[in-house]
Amino acid sequence: MLKKIFCFSGIHSWKWRYLTPGSCQQSGTCNRCGKKKKRIKHNWGKWEYIESDSCYQERFCQRCELKEDGPEEHDWREWEYESSDSCLLIRGCRRCNEIESGIEDHRWGEWKYESPDSCSLIRFCNRCHERDEDYDYEEHQWNKKGICKRCGVQR
Repeated sequence: MLKKIFCFSGIHSWKWRYLTPGSCQQSGTCNRCGKKKKRIKHNWGKWEYIESDSCYQERFCQRCELKEDGPEEHDWREWEYESSDSCLLIRGCRRCNEIESGIEDHRWGEWKYESPDSCSLIRFCNRCHERDEDYDYEEHQWNKKGICKRCGVQR
């Protein structure tokens, strides 16, 4: 009686058996209450690439030989710059030669004033020469009258 309380709560003790040798269909019987149930239980092999120059994989059930298409699994090279004057990082797959674009990785130079009479700072990328401006940064050089010596702005 105590054993059937588990089954009443949905906690069965299943014993499974395959219906035929080449099939993945199973029949199960609960050891406590005798309830019967059916299911499909495949015995999957390992993922294997479909072709040497492809990144698509497949696997087969060892019992019924059902094929399952799997994930595309790339073998990526290290990130590298697209060209000598580019900051775009790319990488290629060793198997299928697919190219993936990444982020831009600039090599910024020093911040400098935009001009002798400006407090705006600029810098340039040493690879692609892109310009970066810092408008929020204003390093004014105030005189005693509250006027900037560089750009002439008043406080």
